[in-house]
Amino acid sequence: MAKVLIQMWLAEVPCSDHPSAPHGFNRNASHGNNRYTCECEGWEEEMRNDVIETLEYEKKRCIRLEYSGSVEQLDEQINFMKGLKL
Repeated sequence: MAKVLIQMWLAEVPCSDHPSAPHGFNRNASHGNNRYTCECEGWEEEMRNDVIETLEYEKKRCIRLEYSGSVEQLDEQINFMKGLKL
């Protein structure tokens, strides 16, 4: 049992594959976890959702003001944030 716990403790956490997730050495978390910790481990999905919500709000505003070029750019950004288009 102790061997399994040690292996779990030493196991690396895989990085997030989302294009918006930040990557790099998270010094404070690494000290607390006693292992290398990437910044993507603390990345909040809620932050991404807030960005998507803001982009969708701006898209609606651009539609209302008839800025068609901006709507297309916002669609691309929204799809990128949702991970639908890399």
